[in-house]
Amino acid sequence: MSQAESWARIRALFDEVAELGAVEAEVRVKALAGGDVELESEVRRLLAADRKASETPPPKFVLHASNWSAESAASDGSDGSGGSDPLIGRRFGNWTLERPLGRGGMGRVYLARRADRAFEKTAALKLLRGALDSASFRDRFARERRIVATLDHPGIARLLDGGESADGLPFLVLEAVEGSDLIAWADERRLDVTGRLRLFRKVLDAVAYAHRRLIVHRDLKPSNILVTADGSPKLLDFGIARILDQEEGADSPGATRTGEAMLTPEYASPEQRRGDPVATGSDIYSLGIVLYELLVGSTPLRGRTSSSPAGTAREGDRPPERPSTAARKRSSGLTTVRPDEIRGDLDAIVLKAIRPEADERYRSVEELAAEIDRFLEGRPVEARRGSNLYRLAKFARRHRVALVAAGLAVTVFAVTLTHSALRLRAERDRAERRFAETRELARSLLFDLHDSIRDLDGATAARRLLVERGLHYLERLRDESTGDPTLRREVVEGYLRLAEIFSDRRAAAGLELTVEAGDLLESARALIEPHAGELGEAADRRLLVQVLGATVRRRFTGEIESEVRLAAAQRAVEVAATLVRDSPESADDQHLHAEALRDLADQLGFAGRIAEAAGPIDRASVAARRAAELRPADRELELAQAELELAAAKVRFRVGLHREARASLQTAREILARRAAAEPGSVELRDRFALALAEIGSDAWQNGRPEEGMAALEQSCELLAATVAADPANRQGVRRLTSARTELALAMVASGRIDEALARHGDALAALSRARERPGAPAFLIYDEAFLAAQMGKAAALASRAAGGAREQESLLARAREWYERALTLHAEGVRGGTASHQEPQAWEQVQAAAAELGVD
Repeated sequence: MSQAESWARIRALFDEVAELGAVEAEVRVKALAGGDVELESEVRRLLAADRKASETPPPKFVLHASNWSAESAASDGSDGSGGSDPLIGRRFGNWTLERPLGRGGMGRVYLARRADRAFEKTAALKLLRGALDSASFRDRFARERRIVATLDHPGIARLLDGGESADGLPFLVLEAVEGSDLIAWADERRLDVTGRLRLFRKVLDAVAYAHRRLIVHRDLKPSNILVTADGSPKLLDFGIARILDQEEGADSPGATRTGEAMLTPEYASPEQRRGDPVATGSDIYSLGIVLYELLVGSTPLRGRTSSSPAGTAREGDRPPERPSTAARKRSSGLTTVRPDEIRGDLDAIVLKAIRPEADERYRSVEELAAEIDRFLEGRPVEARRGSNLYRLAKFARRHRVALVAAGLAVTVFAVTLTHSALRLRAERDRAERRFAETRELARSLLFDLHDSIRDLDGATAARRLLVERGLHYLERLRDESTGDPTLRREVVEGYLRLAEIFSDRRAAAGLELTVEAGDLLESARALIEPHAGELGEAADRRLLVQVLGATVRRRFTGEIESEVRLAAAQRAVEVAATLVRDSPESADDQHLHAEALRDLADQLGFAGRIAEAAGPIDRASVAARRAAELRPADRELELAQAELELAAAKVRFRVGLHREARASLQTAREILARRAAAEPGSVELRDRFALALAEIGSDAWQNGRPEEGMAALEQSCELLAATVAADPANRQGVRRLTSARTELALAMVASGRIDEALARHGDALAALSRARERPGAPAFLIYDEAFLAAQMGKAAALASRAAGGAREQESLLARAREWYERALTLHAEGVRGGTASHQEPQAWEQVQAAAAELGVD
């Protein structure tokens, strides 16, 4: 049964029982489902959501994902100075409002400036109307904000920050972009067809990037695509519509609310206007409308949109005019684009993108981009599915001189080309069938997973659904992959993607699905390794290194044995070395080699073989530096070098190479400071910089420079605290902040600030304890808490040595014993729970020895 048929059954049964009482509905569902457990479960879930919605008062705000303009500020009666606005000067998180920029249906937008001392930065702060007055909505607001914040592409304006003010006002902070909207920019520069298509092609790259991360824009239109002075498009509000979707109260100009979604009628897909679920196909439709307007000067629905959703939906069902026909009719049309340039291929491309049914449009943004590329290169476009005569005509335009010179050979060539075209069509049909199955998988990820996670309190059902659907499609593709290297690689990448999704799940859901995630990686390795020998294709070897790396870095309950991880790390280094040997000038292969060497060093360290880790980490540092040199403008490679230098410093400190370790720390600090200055709104860079400062501070106080160490650690704590304040559920952020605070406390003990040190330690332990008690917290956090308690004991013991009187010494020693007892108890609890510690055995032996010295066992 197809997904559409399954949903139709669910919807029909829901409609049948929705108006009944709770008990009667339960009985009817059981009777009508006919033993179909999945059907029963889905209908019950819909009924529960329906009842909850009817009992919950509507939220107080909605965000219309559109850009903000000077005109909107004027309509608000503001002169932009902010003189009469009581919010000017008020602080929201790390941002202070400076002046209003505009307003919309959800509230206002202001120019804001960083209020802390971390960076100098201005941004656009969207202050949303109302408050986050529901715990479930507050959680979803934070979760969706985190997802959207992961977008990191030069063509997408970043979501920099967000949160809730002290009095409950939600806000979003976005990158400020200076430029003109897509249509205005192209018109002002009088771009011809080729120039417009190349500009549009850049937009497609940005949208495709977001789609690969399962994020749909939902409101693509020219005003949400600004082009900077250098001709670079920037997409605004990517994913913002999703953050506040399902909320109520839209009154911004040009925005319509249908069912549960915000949209702009001229650019919204038919499924959006009907209030149906949307996925990538909806963005493809909107892109088609944008391309229509870019070529013609108006949209096919302009002047036909209704004030009501139903009216708009009816108008959208009417077939649009061909772009070339619309261009001919416009008396003041674009003088730089002639209708005859649009007629034919571009007509077909645009009309396919905006077909009413999503499954009749281009299957992906990449497919639409490839179609634009074919047009620009003079090759036949798939949208026309042209005859052999059409294809020969396209060939003739590209090779006019050669054909004239060939004379009589044209006839022979035409016959040959016709035969080739028929053969290529058969191959294309097979490829399309294969692509349809891959597309079915992609749609499963976007629809089934997305919708299940959105509506459920936990993610277990959604992740199980993902495994069932995803593996089903991947196994079908795997059966066809024999003899087809490209398809084989696609299947392996699919396994990797599913394993990546599962590696970030909550522990409560993860307990049931861990083995399944491991099976995905094992299947990927079994499929690719036979083809990834020393003489195998480089693409296969690269994939094998990625699969092995994913295996090594799995860090959740039920993890594989350390010996298996170490063996996988060693194998990854061997394969990566062959890539570097064959392509020493490849930045990507050097980077892959560096990551494999770092994984090996980590595993050796975890196994207590730290001396053996020095060699791999040194080679990793060299490879990372070489990768960055080969591609100096690559942000990710530069950051990877900084990460390797930090890892190298840790190993070098532990083997006694202090001078070399400090050189690594300094290199990492310089790289991260330079990147942080270039991207002051990046949380990722802020955290990386903070970690580098923590390493520097730790080295300083342990080597007789406590004041220098405390200064670096104070700055590290301040930066990490900003991350945790913006996202309290970020467990990794809590762990990092805890570690930095602990190190700062130890530095304070070394400098004689005993009381302050113990207070800092107490704060750190309390924060980690709260993180461990949250639902779904990873099991290994118990070891973090155990080690932190041990550090508390160590700090108290150190403090006792510096104490002036015998009574104070004994008091501190008593506290030290209490902390060590707590540490030993927590560690034993973790062992009894059956979870493997991520800490190194030697480190824990040191804790036990220290406790024993104080009489604790």
